[in-house]
Amino acid sequence: MNLSLLIITDLEGTPGMRTWERFLQPDERVPIVHRHRRAVRLFCEGLHPVYRRIVVLEGHLNTLAPEALPWGVELVKDANLRSVSPWLNENWDLVLIGAHGMEGSTGPLAHSFSSRNPQRWFIDGVEVGEVGVLSAWAAGRGVPLVLVHGSADACREVRKLCSEVQCVDCRQDNCTEMTEEEERTAISHACRSIAGRTERQRGWVNGSRNMIERRFVGKSLKQRARAFGFVFGWWGVRLLQGKHAEKPDYQRNEAGEDLTGEIEAMLAGLAIYWKLRKQ
Repeated sequence: MNLSLLIITDLEGTPGMRTWERFLQPDERVPIVHRHRRAVRLFCEGLHPVYRRIVVLEGHLNTLAPEALPWGVELVKDANLRSVSPWLNENWDLVLIGAHGMEGSTGPLAHSFSSRNPQRWFIDGVEVGEVGVLSAWAAGRGVPLVLVHGSADACREVRKLCSEVQCVDCRQDNCTEMTEEEERTAISHACRSIAGRTERQRGWVNGSRNMIERRFVGKSLKQRARAFGFVFGWWGVRLLQGKHAEKPDYQRNEAGEDLTGEIEAMLAGLAIYWKLRKQ
């Protein structure tokens, strides 16, 4: 099979990662980053014979470095899903490394996309976390999720969605963690399972047709308006700066569709955010 592999990394599901306060201390950060880089490298080495191209999206800035990856692996720093969406198609597979549990689950640092603004996500009425949303996002482009590495919560979530996905649950709910040697063995076994498959798994079928819903947890109407205003306003500013536009004309997207109305809505959202912020 002439396939490529997209690896999306996160940090909260890495062994040793308990709180951000501890991570910001240099003596705590170094071993966690080392463990994270080691896992990414082991997966790249184990899956390199299977895939002609491997692209790693860095989920947290300055946790990965090109020299820490095997030769030939591409690293996208400060990753953004919009930057890879145009060229993802049915010739790609997806791997998630360092995944964590959804909002409300029992594992450390469990959240869904934001720990500052607690929110719950649902697909067709079923609650999911980041793993589920990313799986549906990829499946909508014909890209199956083949492997998840991280906390037990994340692995349980993905097993409910698709039992074919390989899982390496390196950290349990009670914070017991795999040793480096146990993790190496588990990663090697998962990579061999993917390499030895006789046919490509389908993953989450028709992900693009699923209804995705987001609900904020414990937020007043004013807080929700501030959150949405900030998000829409931030995207409006980014579009005006041309950072998400392939073409010089920022009012058109990659397909040439007019974005004038969308930009006006985002700027209105920014105005709402700043007005509510002063209250």
